[in-house]
Amino acid sequence: MDNLPKENKRYAILIGNSVYVDKKELPPLRTPKKDVVGLSAVLEDTQHGSFPKANIKRLINADSQKMALETEKILMQAGPDDLVLFYFSGHGKTNLAGKLHLAAKNTEIDPKLGLIGSTALATARLAQLFSSSRCQRIVIILDCCFSGAAGQDFAQKGGVSTQQLEQQINGLGTYLITSATEFQTAHESRDGAYSIFTRHLIEGLQGKAGSDKQPVITVDALYHYVEKHVRAEMPGMHPMRWIKNDSQGALFLAKRQVAQKTKHEGSTTPQQETRQISGQNILVSLAAASFMAWMAWDVYKKEFAASPGNITLPVKPVAILEQPEAVVLATSIKSPAQISNKPDNITPPVKIVTIPEQPEPVVPTIPIKQPVQISDKPEIIDQPEKTALKAPKNMALVPAGQLKRDGRTFNISAFYLDETEVSNQAYAAFIKAGGYKEDRYWDKAGWQWLEKEKYTEPSYWDNKKFNQKTHPVVGVSWYEADAYCRWQEKNLPTEAQWEYAAGGPKVTKYAFGDKLADNQTNFCDKNCELDWKDKNIEDGFKYTAPVTHYGKQGYGLYNMSGNVWEWTQDWYKGDFFKTAPENNPVNTKKANNRVLRGGSWDNGADWLRVSARNYYFTPDFRNLSYGFRCARAVLPQH
Repeated sequence: MDNLPKENKRYAILIGNSVYVDKKELPPLRTPKKDVVGLSAVLEDTQHGSFPKANIKRLINADSQKMALETEKILMQAGPDDLVLFYFSGHGKTNLAGKLHLAAKNTEIDPKLGLIGSTALATARLAQLFSSSRCQRIVIILDCCFSGAAGQDFAQKGGVSTQQLEQQINGLGTYLITSATEFQTAHESRDGAYSIFTRHLIEGLQGKAGSDKQPVITVDALYHYVEKHVRAEMPGMHPMRWIKNDSQGALFLAKRQVAQKTKHEGSTTPQQETRQISGQNILVSLAAASFMAWMAWDVYKKEFAASPGNITLPVKPVAILEQPEAVVLATSIKSPAQISNKPDNITPPVKIVTIPEQPEPVVPTIPIKQPVQISDKPEIIDQPEKTALKAPKNMALVPAGQLKRDGRTFNISAFYLDETEVSNQAYAAFIKAGGYKEDRYWDKAGWQWLEKEKYTEPSYWDNKKFNQKTHPVVGVSWYEADAYCRWQEKNLPTEAQWEYAAGGPKVTKYAFGDKLADNQTNFCDKNCELDWKDKNIEDGFKYTAPVTHYGKQGYGLYNMSGNVWEWTQDWYKGDFFKTAPENNPVNTKKANNRVLRGGSWDNGADWLRVSARNYYFTPDFRNLSYGFRCARAVLPQH
């Protein structure tokens, strides 16, 4: 099938802003103009993109009004069956509220007021334009800082029939692909050519993305190609995706030379079964970031608000889905040498089932450090009223607010956080799904560590004192915790997110309150065998406790103080909060150690404080008191 259906027109608006009036806050960029020219060329090429030249609008160093005007014109031309591609290369900036804006030539950033929103193209404005358009096929690609989002893979196994290809060509939905997460900056090439992200984007469109057996390059196949290659070249940069799709096929952007078809195997993997959703509108909200609040478009909020827990997935059951409102997907992060066209083999995470078991005594085998003096509890101010958002199953909504620490105030955008630490039962599903065999779930350093150590499960996995199903998994390194969250299409919370959530709406010293009492949390109580035990408190457990034992606290979270230490995203830096950015701070600068928060069953009360930081351990360290929980992007209503 060489040509597009006549009724399927293709439009593109490509924006590249290299030069800005405010040179101090927005230094010149080398690549945006070249990015636009290169991408335009491949889209116009009849062997690849098949976008009519007359339907491609290129803007170089445009002001904010021109950017909005030309985008609106393109969307007004597009009909329901047409496809619109929106691409931006340039600076991405957030205002004081954490809302993302695409910087224009005339963008102003005031030293005190921050970004002047009317001088840039707010993504909230884009949301309005897209939602009011008749077009049902929209692809948005952002090559800028703080653009994080994520999405879904509908790539089909084996060859495709003409009918199946028609469905792909005529797919409905809105796709967003970004060059970085919500906390990362995008990178230009050192040689001044295309940006790293756009270079791989162009290569993918020229035929390197997707399967040789498929005559088209779907948006999702393109994302996988770009994500793999960008991460291999720049490990600190993580392209992501986000989708709203009506389950009527996958959008495609380019054609490719087709290899000889092979016999379709006919069978599907558990992951593919989960993806085969028909006749429903499923909102897939994946690990992204609070900066993506601006992408909560009106066109999506109805689906999200309609009790996602009641959505039924018409697929062959392979497990009890932990998140029935979303299809849990995996992101492939293989190096170029490891890229394969083999289908994913992923089992959805299972729901935690409460099976009470009592731990047996065990003597710790790893020395525990004594606590040191740490700053007082943090303050959280200007708490907003709770929104009407419904959190995904087994996650709690942490509303936007402000965290005060080290004499400074930080703006924290809303996000979701697992209600509990990850249990042994939940982690077992990760192992069963091939978590220790598939490098797609691991960052580069983590996979290298795993290949060297040959681990297939956490430490203490077979220890009856720690492996009860409902107790938190322990003996996991930062690498393992990060891989599990990726498998769930979530991410480890940042240190700031964790502390803000632990403080709760009332901002208490501990997550459970300001004073210690019996049966409030699990720490080194009177039953503890360590020298620093508290002889006056009884918590009911000698070692770990079930993840839901002590009840919900604060924002609806369990055990934010005590039970097990929890890994966070951040690298440790002692004075990080003294110099950190005001909006959603996270320390991504590589150091020796990763930050853990919360204290554990073998610690004294000082370590249970919301403000306490544990900075002693490298990301490969495994301990019988180290666990974790995951976070996810929030999708608020407007």
